[in-house]
Amino acid sequence: MWAVVGLVAPLLLCALADATTASTAWDVLGRYSAHWSSTEAERPGRFVLRNLNTYSSHALCGAGGYVCGLAPDTRCPSITLTFGAALVLLGLLSFAWWASRRWVAQKYDNLLMETFVIALAAVVFSIAQPTLEPWLVAATLAFMLARGATFSGEAALLPCVALLLACVLYATVSLGGCGQYERLAAGVGVALSGVVCKVADAMGDGCPWGTAAFHYLVSAGFVLIFLWAQTLPVTMQ
Repeated sequence: MWAVVGLVAPLLLCALADATTASTAWDVLGRYSAHWSSTEAERPGRFVLRNLNTYSSHALCGAGGYVCGLAPDTRCPSITLTFGAALVLLGLLSFAWWASRRWVAQKYDNLLMETFVIALAAVVFSIAQPTLEPWLVAATLAFMLARGATFSGEAALLPCVALLLACVLYATVSLGGCGQYERLAAGVGVALSGVVCKVADAMGDGCPWGTAAFHYLVSAGFVLIFLWAQTLPVTMQ
């Protein structure tokens, strides 16, 4: 149910706003961003400046809603809820960024991209070390707040992904098994294909739908990695 709400509610609200409101409604967010990493055509004066990039952001909200709905029945419910909430918030900020082209929306969209990867790394680590889960929730939230206080606006995703991979390796070694590894392989493959689409759009290689594809593929890929983590052995084999 929460996945459906995440997929549908932001779409309907954004479509309603686009039908009734002009782009000036975004003036509250301040200046436009000078950096616009997509070749999708802009719609001057409209509340939603770029359709594909904006509306496809519902994939992130849907993925986050799905994870939040699963949280009570997972091995690490608190950090799972944190991960799901980060995905939902990322989706909402993505809506704001691609609809408005305002710098402040772009800045916090980039911050939440780092945060949700860190949160997934914390999920994987907490499965290996469940007694640390409350501390990992606190650490994830502290990271977001501390990073946000001094954030330049440029996402440093490579260190976040490196941390996630390190947690994946640690969990598989410490628990003595890799669970349903096909989920992990599929998740990594799907997420990487999304990155390829995004890069093609950003580089102007005739791929105006690349960012939209990125939203769907990365959402699916990281959910698959999360679902893989839930299949890790409970104890050392």
